Amino acid sequence: MRRNSLCLMLLFVVMAIGCDDGELVQLQRDVKDLQSRVTTLETWCNTANTQICALQGLVTALEQKDFVTGVTPIVENSKEVGYTISFSKSGPVTIRHGEKGVDGEKGTDGITPVIGVKQDTDGNYYWTVKTGDAAPDWMLDASGNKISTTGADGHSPVISIAEFEECFYWKIDGEWLLNNGKKVPVTGEQGDAIFAENGIDYTTDSANVIFTLADGTTKITLPKSSFVTVGFDSYEIFYASATNNEITLTLPSTLKEEDYTTLAATVTNESGTGMDVQTRSAATQEVWGVQITKPSFAGGAVVAGSAKVTLTAPADIKLSATALLKVTITDKNGKEFTVARPVKYFDGVIAESTAGNLSTVVTDGSVRKLAIKGSMNADDFAYIKQSLNALEVLDLSMTDLTVMPNRGLAFYDPQPVNTTLKRVVLPATVTAIEEAAFANCRALETIDTENARSIGKWVFENCVNLRNLRIGEKMETIYDAAFMNCTALGTINIPGSVQTLGRWLFEGCENLETITLNEGVRNLSPSTFYGCGIRSISIPSTVTEIPDWTFQECHNLEHITLHDRITSIGESAFLRCYSLKDFRIPKGVTVIRNNTFDSCQSLQRVTFHNGITEIQERAFGYCINLAGDPVGGYLTLPSSLTTLDNGAFQNCNSLLAVDMSETAVTAIPEYLFAHCEKLSAITLPNNLQSIGEWAFTLCPMASIALPASVTSIGNYAFWQCAQLKYVYSNAPTAPTIGAQTFDPECKTGRTAYIPSTANYASWSSYFDSIRNL
Repeated sequence: MRRNSLCLMLLFVVMAIGCDDGELVQLQRDVKDLQSRVTTLETWCNTANTQICALQGLVTALEQKDFVTGVTPIVENSKEVGYTISFSKSGPVTIRHGEKGVDGEKGTDGITPVIGVKQDTDGNYYWTVKTGDAAPDWMLDASGNKISTTGADGHSPVISIAEFEECFYWKIDGEWLLNNGKKVPVTGEQGDAIFAENGIDYTTDSANVIFTLADGTTKITLPKSSFVTVGFDSYEIFYASATNNEITLTLPSTLKEEDYTTLAATVTNESGTGMDVQTRSAATQEVWGVQITKPSFAGGAVVAGSAKVTLTAPADIKLSATALLKVTITDKNGKEFTVARPVKYFDGVIAESTAGNLSTVVTDGSVRKLAIKGSMNADDFAYIKQSLNALEVLDLSMTDLTVMPNRGLAFYDPQPVNTTLKRVVLPATVTAIEEAAFANCRALETIDTENARSIGKWVFENCVNLRNLRIGEKMETIYDAAFMNCTALGTINIPGSVQTLGRWLFEGCENLETITLNEGVRNLSPSTFYGCGIRSISIPSTVTEIPDWTFQECHNLEHITLHDRITSIGESAFLRCYSLKDFRIPKGVTVIRNNTFDSCQSLQRVTFHNGITEIQERAFGYCINLAGDPVGGYLTLPSSLTTLDNGAFQNCNSLLAVDMSETAVTAIPEYLFAHCEKLSAITLPNNLQSIGEWAFTLCPMASIALPASVTSIGNYAFWQCAQLKYVYSNAPTAPTIGAQTFDPECKTGRTAYIPSTANYASWSSYFDSIRNL
């Protein structure tokens, strides 16, 4: 309600005084900025109040003479953000890293209340509050008494914000925070309120953990556990490799074998946990493996350095991925002590570089595995291409790249193609992979696009060994020919976030059998799947058009699942899909366009619906196995059909019978059923007016009935129809014909049946006899 009240007041002022468009836009931005600011402040207050409770827990542990048994880093998104402190008696507390605030708009007015504790002369701890540069003051209750941190009267103060006269001010426990008698405004960016930045030190003093509060001077020191402990020689990130994967454990020099019962290790990353209790845990594809070596003893004393942890990393791990190693020792009384250390893995050279400086950092041209930390520019990519000719693995996951640049690792003439680079790891910060970034990397096998939103044209052109490709859930656009000639690619999953797939995307991907289009994918482009090895595919409901040439030359495509929300199938969409066996025309499609199924040599069944109005030129031309209904053998064209174009069913050699009687077609176009060598029966439309040239050439029908509406029959319409012996014409006037409409060489035994009142003298030279119906 606080947040909304001031926003509503601003809007009311706008409506009351009026303003032009520019002023209105600015006021709207101000309202939006205010809402965002209040949300940020409330979030900060919640975090600060949590840390106040943590500070209260530390004071409780101090007063109870408790021991710290473990300091475990909190890792979020591969970044350490705080610690969990474990105690031998008290419950654990979580402390987030502090942050530095900045000044407010005036440059000097950034004020954040700093909450702390201080021990008074009575030996008890009480809450303090500090504002600005003033010294900390005791925090007082309504009666003016100091507020105890712990004990029966202990209380955790609550920080909040409240609006007063259109400004926001700090409150503590519901009361205004005052400085020199005035309310303290909320200004600047909020920084440390409880603990100082980097305020937890558990390495300097081997016996104690030191907590520094936000004022920079107040410290709370808690002793580490007095029972059996375990530790590391360093708590910095451990960079493991195939040859350096052991971490030596530090144990008390006084440890005896009977003092402990178990020694356990776990290593956790985002994919899971590997664990070992003096046994072996092997790495998997995604989870770390860990093996612990228990300490040895000589003369009753522990042998220094004998206890070790050996790590094995998951397959294809990247340098930016941080795992957390935890080692726990349990003493003879059942008490546990745990230490933790972040670990990374890279089996090669790790180079830290600034943009343009890689050539001075990596001078060994024979390096095979390289991980780069820092910044890169075009000069660095040029150096890699020209000088690091043996490079097999390039890990860029700890660089600050946001774009994989145009031709960054492309190998075009005059530079020879690359035949060594097998794996590239991109940083999570990369949002775009630009044109031809990896073109002609002939050995490239594995890449993960992770957070990229776009893949440019020809990015993986001629990457003939690319097998493992992951497209992240943020991908929106994949441009033309991105995977052209990736001949080893066998499967690809397109996430639903993708809005557009470009042209010739997988041309030449002859082994790409499985393409998964997830719900959400919206737009295919002309020739998207042109010339790839796909065998079957399901089109998601979010795709409503199949553009021209989409699946042209997909010679292995056997089956496609479509939905009825599809409204268009483009020209040549399935041209020369030699393996396609059956097809159901979606109900939203009304026109079957030019060459849609041309030369689909295995196509046997097509299911039409009564909504199709047009079948265009050679739509089913050369579908040599297209047949009719299994029962009766007729291919029945839909009653809604009004237009047929030239050669629509030309060379459909397996057609036995066609029924067009219910259609609204008035013209049979040229070559409609030409060379349909088994078409022995056809029923023409009732309102047919004309038959085009070569329409039934070489069809083996024995008879045909012409409706009364026919007025013309084109030349060669029945050329070389040697088995045609009976023509039944109901036209009252002889339809006009050409010199070769009925092949003169096949005249013998041919009879025309006509109305008794009709004059068909112009037909007489093409028939043995003309008789009345």
